[in-house]
Amino acid sequence: PPTQDVEAYSHYLQGVALVNSNNDRSLQKAIASMEAAVARDPGFARAWLAMAVARFLVGGPNAEVDRDAARAVELDPSLKPTASLLAAGVQSKQGNWVRAQELIQDVSDSQRSLEFPGFGPALTTLWPMGKLTKVLESHQEGFRRAPASAAAALLLAQSHSGRGENELARKQADVALALGIDP
Repeated sequence: PPTQDVEAYSHYLQGVALVNSNNDRSLQKAIASMEAAVARDPGFARAWLAMAVARFLVGGPNAEVDRDAARAVELDPSLKPTASLLAAGVQSKQGNWVRAQELIQDVSDSQRSLEFPGFGPALTTLWPMGKLTKVLESHQEGFRRAPASAAAALLLAQSHSGRGENELARKQADVALALGIDP
């Protein structure tokens, strides 16, 4: 298990579920859950990274996002690809498109396929760079891996919409609603 502290793990699981809801209120609660998890187990790398993701999605301070992601990688270097994608999202929000592209390319070169567990950096980094096919492929893979995830279904719907595939987007949005996405 990622932690020996059952209560820390419970806070983490609650936080991940809240991140997948992807609305500001839920994201604030997710941050609080992750803060509780790392307070109980400061060495819980996944909780640090999930907190960075929640802060990024809610539009939190970039310094906090970077700090939490760096702590996660310090504790577990295998989390570096996901943290790098998150850093690319931060760079793209700041308009540093070249640096964002470099970070994505570094991950892409080191991974057979890009994974976006629990969040959608593809929407904030690849999409503005005109990489809609890569975004769609990423979200298709995410939904294939987690067909019961309303968040994964919604990301796929957004990808289809961005490509002008409105009928596919509507169908996928219906799936997301059926799976319980908060409208």
